[in-house]
Amino acid sequence: MSNKGEYVLTNREMNLLLALVQSLRKGANKIFDKKDNCFTNKSFRELEKLTDKSKSSLQRLFQKLESEGLTRTVINVQNEEVLMLKPSFLPCSYSMYETYFKNAMFHLGSHKSACEWASRCRKDYTLYDYTDFCPTKITEINDINTGELIITGVNKIRPLTLLEVKKWNEYIVSESITDRTKRRQSVATAA
Repeated sequence: MSNKGEYVLTNREMNLLLALVQSLRKGANKIFDKKDNCFTNKSFRELEKLTDKSKSSLQRLFQKLESEGLTRTVINVQNEEVLMLKPSFLPCSYSMYETYFKNAMFHLGSHKSACEWASRCRKDYTLYDYTDFCPTKITEINDINTGELIITGVNKIRPLTLLEVKKWNEYIVSESITDRTKRRQSVATAA
């Protein structure tokens, strides 16, 4: 990162990254999964053949992305380790719920943890900070005077309205959800 907090990629590196992300290849030749903001597990040699870009330029790009903190290895829905591109750097979502979920997946390191985070947010009507979320740290205290349930042990970003939670629940079972693998899961565990 630069001193100003900006990500530094040269025009050439950014163009190469966009070529990988926006590749039209599908199936076994797929390079980047926009539904999860993850690169497929291809070797540099395979990427070189698929993109006609040099292996050394691809290696330099991935090293730069890693040194800038723009990629992280996460566990996807199929329990495979994949390299995830930071969603806030290059968003590939049109839904705010998908954006929340992808950011949580990036910071928490797995699809399963992000599902727990999303489920807990909807359950408590609170958008929790996904950078330090840990379900085991959460404690619920019942206030004797008011009878209110107070949740501690995790940072809160803001409360969610009833309408936001309702729309989020509707979204995760709708046809508009981007990741079909998440749609197949039950409402309680999906994005």
